[in-house]
Amino acid sequence: MLDDMSFTESKLYILDTLSALIERCNPLIDEQTLVAILQIVPSYWESSKKNDEAILQSSLLRVLKQLVIALNQNSSQTHFITLPLIKACCTQSSEHYSLLSEDGFDLWLAVVQYFPTNAEATDTLIDLFTLLHPALMDATEILPTILSIARSYSLLAPKVFETEAGLESFRVMSGYLPKMRDDAFDVFITLADILFLQDTKNDQLMNAFINSGLFNAMVAYVLDEDHSIVLANKILLVLSRLATKSAEAFLNVMQHLQINSAHFIEIWMKYYKNNGNPRNKKVNLLALVSVATYCVSKNLHGMPEKFGELLRNCFLFLEEVNEDTSGNCQVYEGDYIYSDVDNYAYLDPDIAPHGEKVRYQRLLESTDPVLKIKMRQYLKDALLQIRSELSENDFITLISLNDQSGASLLTRNGIMRSALAPTRLYSQDFRQPSEEDIKRARDNYERYQQQNEDKFKLRNRSAAYYSASVVMLFLGLACVAVPFYRYLCRRTGWDGTPITDAKMFTADHVIPVDTNKRIKVSFTCQASGILPWKFTPLQKEVYIVPGETALVFYRAKNMSKEDIVGMATYTVTPGTVAAYFNKIQCFCFEEQRLAAGEEVDMPVFFFIDPDFTKDPSMKNIDDVVLNYSFFKASYQDGELAPIPMPNVELKATQHGIKREKLSEAAKKAKLEKDRVKIKHYRRLTAKCLNDKKNKVYNKDTFSETTTLLDLNPEFNAIWNYRRNILTSLFASGEFNKKKALEDDLGMVMQMLKRFPKCYWIWNHRYWCLAQLSEDNEANWKFELAIVQKLLEMDSRNFHGWHYRRYVVENMETSAKQAAQGDKKAELLAELKIDLMDFQYTTEKINKNLSNFSAWHNRSNLIPKIFKELENVDDLTPLKEYEKLLQVFDSPSSLFKHDLQLLKTGIYMDADDTSVWSYMHWLVSEDIFVKDLKAKKEFEGSIQQLLQDVEELNELEKEDSPKGNDNIWCLKTIVVLQALLEDNADLLLNKVSAQLNRLIELDPLRKGHYKDQLAGEAPLI
Repeated sequence: MLDDMSFTESKLYILDTLSALIERCNPLIDEQTLVAILQIVPSYWESSKKNDEAILQSSLLRVLKQLVIALNQNSSQTHFITLPLIKACCTQSSEHYSLLSEDGFDLWLAVVQYFPTNAEATDTLIDLFTLLHPALMDATEILPTILSIARSYSLLAPKVFETEAGLESFRVMSGYLPKMRDDAFDVFITLADILFLQDTKNDQLMNAFINSGLFNAMVAYVLDEDHSIVLANKILLVLSRLATKSAEAFLNVMQHLQINSAHFIEIWMKYYKNNGNPRNKKVNLLALVSVATYCVSKNLHGMPEKFGELLRNCFLFLEEVNEDTSGNCQVYEGDYIYSDVDNYAYLDPDIAPHGEKVRYQRLLESTDPVLKIKMRQYLKDALLQIRSELSENDFITLISLNDQSGASLLTRNGIMRSALAPTRLYSQDFRQPSEEDIKRARDNYERYQQQNEDKFKLRNRSAAYYSASVVMLFLGLACVAVPFYRYLCRRTGWDGTPITDAKMFTADHVIPVDTNKRIKVSFTCQASGILPWKFTPLQKEVYIVPGETALVFYRAKNMSKEDIVGMATYTVTPGTVAAYFNKIQCFCFEEQRLAAGEEVDMPVFFFIDPDFTKDPSMKNIDDVVLNYSFFKASYQDGELAPIPMPNVELKATQHGIKREKLSEAAKKAKLEKDRVKIKHYRRLTAKCLNDKKNKVYNKDTFSETTTLLDLNPEFNAIWNYRRNILTSLFASGEFNKKKALEDDLGMVMQMLKRFPKCYWIWNHRYWCLAQLSEDNEANWKFELAIVQKLLEMDSRNFHGWHYRRYVVENMETSAKQAAQGDKKAELLAELKIDLMDFQYTTEKINKNLSNFSAWHNRSNLIPKIFKELENVDDLTPLKEYEKLLQVFDSPSSLFKHDLQLLKTGIYMDADDTSVWSYMHWLVSEDIFVKDLKAKKEFEGSIQQLLQDVEELNELEKEDSPKGNDNIWCLKTIVVLQALLEDNADLLLNKVSAQLNRLIELDPLRKGHYKDQLAGEAPLI
């Protein structure tokens, strides 16, 4: 039928209908039919690609997704087409990415969720994991989908999280965690829980959690009382997995991260009571008992004082459940942390479970402590262990801290008697009580009961009075809550609401700050679906400094045939800026009545408070968005209020919100809009290239290059054309050179946030700074701050490191010029800059030992710094670098310092190219060799290092399934032997075994090793 259709819309309708039919009739369609449908997809993909019909390709991806789901355990039959298409659509540099990435990610999720349970993940599927980190960075509007893909990999191939891609993904997640929305948060929690269940003993995985900052972010989330207790408890469930496995390892990590463990445990026990289901309670209790067992006898983190409360919680839990001999219980069924694992059957309960459900169930059955550990026995064993580690008196004192009700529960559960059996508390040598003793005890008990009854009556009466008072108070507060909240927000800037309090608009607040940093304020808006108004900002953006006022206009037009009352609300993003965003005049929260067909321009007069520049948290904020939303409104009880839209799902505006489900009409409108964008791009490209050919240099063509480069920053020819336009406009005086170049630097910075590794963007930044340098207008300190910010986003971005070296070189040149011919001042300034740069490389290496760029920069700086130190006599002005200068006391001291860093690195990852490469440079660099030989320490240092590398190689052989040597260990042994042996013949005899082994293990470089064996290539 598709072949008979000529219109794209008709083909689209057929494919969408086919996709819906496969989804709705999932269990009813036989495999043969599904495979037959699958066979037609490749040819139609090629056809739509040839005709440039991206809209049909999108629909084909959705058909493929439904085929994967319907085939379920046979979904591997689709991999010949699905895996290549996923790579094509989800790779950022691909031509398909901008239009097809969202459907590509949906298809990817289906493939990994429905991957057959009887098969191992293929290399092709594992290789796709490297696309996840860029997706996490840029596709935040579909963050739950991206995190769900990561979750599927944690069940399918958890080893991928031990790779560099896994570490970078964790680093991005750590940044998102504090503000992650609920649906994305739930997926993240499941992902982390599965990884800890998979293998909590794995050092590489744990190191990735720590080095990425993710573990720290999770703990910080729990300690931040501004976050929901319910969400904090979900993180505690994950952390409990680690603490249950090894309380010592858990507390050591906390100590390493300088986290107050006592405070954390206090919060943990405080939040415990908010756990609703028995499964979650047991996960927490297992961990807390493990921590207590480790801490109590050592008197750590205030755990002895909290032990009584922990015991009470355990006993109350044991009263609620009835576990079998293995520790399982019926109430543990369901309430899984992976709560939506059964969503596959939402259309039909007869649909077979997908591979992910089966893999998750197997994981729980094999490793989940909730199902494997009997709580009663676990607690008894813990008490016995504590009893064995404490003296008799200390243990009795510890138990006596427990209150009477807890002790009663403890004894009733049979645990107290077992734990106290060795002590005198249960000695058989006590006298029998007399009748008088029994009567006196009974009287005391009755008196105690009467006192308790009187106390409870008084407490209940007081509670009733207080409750009634609170109810009345809150009824009163409810009446004034909304207007008071609005007033408070407008006065303080809470909740992203700009300040509109007139008392804030004093004269001293509207004096522009003297600063080069201008803040970009962008304007966005939308109208409610039931309000027939066209609502647009007349300015897209303005650039202002704090204290500078700005006036902008929004235009509203009533498109209906009747008068309508509207009402606007507003927010500022980021929300933290709202406290400094002051509006002198605006049209919000007031009646805006437009007659039929009427069009009005509505002003917004605002400024950013000068105190913005004094707030450290605002330091890195240079983009602000002011957003207005217009609603149809009416008066309710005398107050203007928006009319809600019936049954409408709101569109996502922040990370992790579920995307809006578009209607068919909306989908068609979106596709039409995309078609218009593509047509616009092609028309603009043709015009710019034609203008370039004709050498048309004016403001209009300059503006067109801005638009085109925003759409496609990889267009190098247009960058060149833009530079030609700027040069011409500078010469004619139509553009202020400094302002135009600074504006271009701002534009480039925004592009680098989206495309941090685009050569042409970096190239244009270099050009702009070179032009500013001609007039001594370049701000190199500001550029240094910029590049540090970019390297925080990606510390291994070689563009950023190259640019940093360029900036530092220019800072040195500027410092020399400022010295005005004073040679000592020049040398001192240059040395100070290089020490600063060296310190920066150390910081980056400490965060990530695999940072090749940082090691490389370090190797360039060391000889330079030693040369500068030879020519500087007085180091007094460099007191801030006193400790670092001690390291540079001599080449041998720096050698020993860096060697310790390297030894840590090779033991953490014996295959890390960055660490081994730097080691080879370190041991062979003349500056170190000469100094060590002069001090007669060279041979001893190299011998010790050789011994360490050989020991590491033996460890690697033990870990290797085939008992293979480590390639880098063998290479290093060859280099170290070459440094120790001067006789060439003896040397070849010593290293020939290693070189022959390298030929076997590293066939891609066998020619080089053969040349070394033949003496035709140097060993170092």
